Amino acid sequence: MNQIPVHPALKKDRNLDVAFFGSVGMGSVYPVDFDLYLLSGQWRWGDDRRYTYAAGFIRTIEHRMIAPDRFYRLAEARRTEDVFSMLGDTDYAQAYQDDMGASEAVYDINRILSDEEKRVKTLVDSLSQDTEVTDLLFVPYDYFNVKLAVKSIHRGMDARESFSELGTVSPLTILQEVRDPEKSGDLPDHLREAAIVARDAYDAEKNPVDIDLAVDRIMYEYLISQAKKKRELLLYKLFVMEVDITNILTFLRLKWLKEPQAAFSEGYIEGGSIELSRFIEEYPREIEEVETDFFVKTEYADLTGDGIPYLKSATTFSRLESLMDNEILRLLDRVRLINFGVEVLIDYFYRKNIEIQKLRTVVLGKENGLGADDIKMRLGYVAK
Repeated sequence: MNQIPVHPALKKDRNLDVAFFGSVGMGSVYPVDFDLYLLSGQWRWGDDRRYTYAAGFIRTIEHRMIAPDRFYRLAEARRTEDVFSMLGDTDYAQAYQDDMGASEAVYDINRILSDEEKRVKTLVDSLSQDTEVTDLLFVPYDYFNVKLAVKSIHRGMDARESFSELGTVSPLTILQEVRDPEKSGDLPDHLREAAIVARDAYDAEKNPVDIDLAVDRIMYEYLISQAKKKRELLLYKLFVMEVDITNILTFLRLKWLKEPQAAFSEGYIEGGSIELSRFIEEYPREIEEVETDFFVKTEYADLTGDGIPYLKSATTFSRLESLMDNEILRLLDRVRLINFGVEVLIDYFYRKNIEIQKLRTVVLGKENGLGADDIKMRLGYVAK
């Protein structure tokens, strides 16, 4: 059996990081061998029987989710009302009827989908046997609220109605504590650090984009380190994929806009499987060359191979952005093979989030007069 090459950055923790990410760097490509990594015994994967009931319950309610190919038909509905009338066998049907009744036939799509997000969080919380693990699903909403709080305080904005209620810390606490994070006694350390770094980043250039980037860097550093610490293979992989995909999209956007390489270096987020040095090496090349010679060697070949040609022909990033979900779903398909474990809850959470985002895309597309083909493109499909 051939020895699997180990990325130099991973040698310091060989048991934990060998042959996992398909890391690209130092001019070489390192293979993704998920199954071999599972056999190492270093990670948790579908082996917690405390989730037997939770897994069974989730499997019984999954039939009420919207099948991926069903979004085709939803995109072809004539009106928004028709979209919801086609969802009579899903959780959204009752939510739509309740909203119509409560607001005298004037529905609020944001409220409907927000209520569904809250329902999913309540369900995950109630079924979790490891809240320290499942809370990592909702911590990104805390970081989102930190961004809003810093912007509202330093730019004189009133963003209270935009705060998310899905986090682990109340939005009011975040807003109050971010005013003077060094003296905060109620914010967790990782959120306090994000608030301080975001404030300092904004003070340096007065650019609100710097707030987002500073918080995202702190967030992924925290999420990846926590998933690694808790030996949660699925979460670890999901978070690293999110960083990779974010960096790939940033790379392509800046190249498309003909921005200098330094702009990408400033926007790069650490923690992914593709090193900054590898991106920099490819930056001077044309997008077509990067697609065929660089990305094709990574696990994101489908994302770029399908999305870049469409970007060139339609001059829009909508399809690339929508294809991100397909990468996540491809990983989640592995969870379908296990019968218990916290992975079942993680899988359900991510699938529901993707479903809600796609339904929002359909409804808002209808409200803005987009045709079926345009909506399908934004969902990650190309009309034949």
